[in-house]
Amino acid sequence: MEKSGPRSPDLKIINRPELRTPLRKIIEGCVTILLWLIWIYFVIPAITVVLWVFGIRYFWLALFKGGGFSQLLLLVRSSGIVILIIFILDMTWVSYNFAFYKRFSRKKRYKPSLLDSNLAKVFGISRETVIQGKKSHRISLVLKDNKVTVTSVKWKRKS
Repeated sequence: MEKSGPRSPDLKIINRPELRTPLRKIIEGCVTILLWLIWIYFVIPAITVVLWVFGIRYFWLALFKGGGFSQLLLLVRSSGIVILIIFILDMTWVSYNFAFYKRFSRKKRYKPSLLDSNLAKVFGISRETVIQGKKSHRISLVLKDNKVTVTSVKWKRKS
């Protein structure tokens, strides 16, 4: 006689996998993938810590024990010289452009769009009054019957 107690209900299915339904195959596959992902999720930080420790150790050995620090200083020194040369070239170029700009952007090259005599004709005043008005601080004009009249010119005070 056999022992009493619960028996595995899937004994026939394990021995005969063709009896598994497609839904059961999908569920078991998803559960398997999920458990593998959980396992990887918990194992990756441990692997990362181990690699990090070995990386720091390798960095220390390569930099200080293997003479890498002297190579680093040589690299910084040589790159500093290159940066200094580039800076000097840039400053030379900037000062050349500034001198060129200063030389060719003089006020002498300024040409007004309206000459004083033409402006005097527009306002019906003398050319000397226009020149005095340009030098002054304030000009008062009156428009009467489509004609402009200069009423006063206040001069700048020279201090």
